[in-house]
Amino acid sequence: MTSFAPDTAAIQSRSPGSCGSSTSDLEEIEHLSVADTILADDNWIWLRNLLDPVSDETVRQQSKVYFARLHKTQNAAGIETTLAEMETWRSQLGDERTQVQEHELARALFLLGFDKSMSLSR
Repeated sequence: MTSFAPDTAAIQSRSPGSCGSSTSDLEEIEHLSVADTILADDNWIWLRNLLDPVSDETVRQQSKVYFARLHKTQNAAGIETTLAEMETWRSQLGDERTQVQEHELARALFLLGFDKSMSLSR
């Protein structure tokens, strides 16, 4: 089984301009920790099965951050903001024919967010 510990070394080794301030880094570490805790639950095995084959660690971590943000956000506007960011991120994943796992994971996360947005809008 894959370890769900956040890769803090990878986060800390990024260039200063790539991720913003250290507050953003701390927030990202928190999101990764939240995602890892939630994904350890057997109810999320289907999402882990989409996450595990993704070899690009940056994509894996960003997916976990988006998952945690979607999970923690409790208002439709916040979900919509995250979905808009995810759409931009998804468009940067590369060719869907060669990045199949990445796009399947992004699609699943997007559908989770859309479902939550619909539920919160009621």
